[in-house]
Amino acid sequence: GGSDSRTAEIEVLDRSPNQPPVCSNARPSEATLWWPNHTFRPIRVLGVTDPDADNLELTIDSIFQDEAVDAPGSGNTSPDGKGIGTSVAQVRAERVGQGNGRVYHIASHAGNATLTGDWLEATNPVAGDGTMATRPNALCVFAGFNRADAQISNVVAILPPSQRLRYGDLKSLIAYPQKMPEREIVLRLTGNMERYIWSINGKKYSEAEPIRLRYNERARIKFVNETMMTHPMHLHGHWMELDNGSGAFKPRKHVISIKPGETVYFDLTADAMGEWAFHCHLLYHMATGMFRKIIVEPAPAETAELGPLQNG
Repeated sequence: GGSDSRTAEIEVLDRSPNQPPVCSNARPSEATLWWPNHTFRPIRVLGVTDPDADNLELTIDSIFQDEAVDAPGSGNTSPDGKGIGTSVAQVRAERVGQGNGRVYHIASHAGNATLTGDWLEATNPVAGDGTMATRPNALCVFAGFNRADAQISNVVAILPPSQRLRYGDLKSLIAYPQKMPEREIVLRLTGNMERYIWSINGKKYSEAEPIRLRYNERARIKFVNETMMTHPMHLHGHWMELDNGSGAFKPRKHVISIKPGETVYFDLTADAMGEWAFHCHLLYHMATGMFRKIIVEPAPAETAELGPLQNG
């Protein structure tokens, strides 16, 4: 019999298993939420890559937080998170006013990860390492995941305590006419914790003379808190224009809190005739002597046309 030979080219393809997405560099699109105005903010997961250059589909699997959704001082605007099953998480910019800042934990997957597990309550997950820490009065949720098909990225959006609303953040919506103060009045907030006596300039109310201002006089008040307690000082009948560096947009307040060792200035236009109470709004401080009477008197030439005095 005869023989025949032929040649052929064979291409060998290396079909390695598809590699999972790399989520180690995952980060939130907005890591700090500010201002706390109770509105929803969109959070996207950034930084996830695919070694095989596949198109990535990121899905939000869970959103949970380390504060109760109806905690006092938080605005009670539940729900605080939404967007599960979509590519964008929505979290509410709010936190408990007297707390230490809120942390949102957002879990997502890239690829075909499967969500499994039950909801857990009263836990505070720590970002990154999966550990838990108990936090009193918290209502948080956490879900387990099957990591066989894809890696899970935990990204965090934080409303930190370091950016709580401060006096330096306040600004009037309108500019007020600025008149230079005619004089400065220094009020030292004084007291004795052991004797529990509170005073202004070392004198309690029964020992002190009233503070007298002329009608329409512009005065600058300098608070110097020499005690180890915060004193919220309240003036009846007038606005206190807090000097916080806002210029013509100084915020107007009825109560200004002065922290221990702090010095605070405000400007005052004495535009309301009469006798007005000026005191610490901690009533037990007021009752023991941190109280003054402000008397707004007419200038001599204005007495006939200003009418009767008011009391407040």
